[in-house]
Amino acid sequence: MKDEKQCWPEDLNLDGFTYDDLQPQLTARERLQGISRAGYRDQPYEQLASYYRKLGSDDQARKVVLARRRTRRTQHPHWLRTWGWLQDAMVGYGYAPGRALAWLAAAFLVGCLYFAANRPAPVNLTAHPTFNPALYTADDTRDPPGRSANSS
Repeated sequence: MKDEKQCWPEDLNLDGFTYDDLQPQLTARERLQGISRAGYRDQPYEQLASYYRKLGSDDQARKVVLARRRTRRTQHPHWLRTWGWLQDAMVGYGYAPGRALAWLAAAFLVGCLYFAANRPAPVNLTAHPTFNPALYTADDTRDPPGRSANSS
């Protein structure tokens, strides 16, 4: 069966639809345009992601799964949509873990800039005469807020 975008009807019902081979090879973005016409159902998204995985195209499958999660988010109550948006922005629902590294790098940069502008008071000038904001940001030996060095 040939699958061409110009042949897709306006009203699509893809729930329960399965396929093994589609011609021509369209990108996930192009196929998602058709799926979005059918209203939200999990099965067409999962079927398409499975198809791309079977082809060995994990990046296309990941795009489909992300689109499913984003579309599903619109069906949730407002408070849950906010949580979904946050998960999407931070790590792409777990399908874009590189974003977590970017957030970590951004937090490190903000810490460096903050401590460069707001140097903490030295405890002992003779023991540590130089200050490095990057090392201070990365240091995890400081006591957490609300806990003194003497408490256990």
